[in-house]
Amino acid sequence: MKHVLVIRPDGTIKQRSWPKGTNEQLHFLQEQVGGYIETVRTGTPGIIMIVNEEGLIRGLQYNELATRVYLEGLGASPIMGPAVLVRDAGEEFDGMDTSDANLMIGHLFELKEQEVHA
Repeated sequence: MKHVLVIRPDGTIKQRSWPKGTNEQLHFLQEQVGGYIETVRTGTPGIIMIVNEEGLIRGLQYNELATRVYLEGLGASPIMGPAVLVRDAGEEFDGMDTSDANLMIGHLFELKEQEVHA
């Protein structure tokens, strides 16, 4: 089974099962971010982040942890609303296997610690 990680604006991280069908995947991602999707880079090779394309315009809540992940990938804008971390599969997205998801969760908790000690 493959997984994705959802980073909520309140800093919580949820591991969710990745749907199998392409149409189901798009619907799942749109549901998680609350609208049209946009991809942004992260600092972790092979992992991209899916965000709400209109998050800033719609005034969604600032997501500090997702913004930190984006800044690692040399992003410059704040991330607003929930964000989903997925595996970059070229022209498509894919879920992470359990070990990759667990490594990414560990990295996210390290980023949260830096937030506290900054």
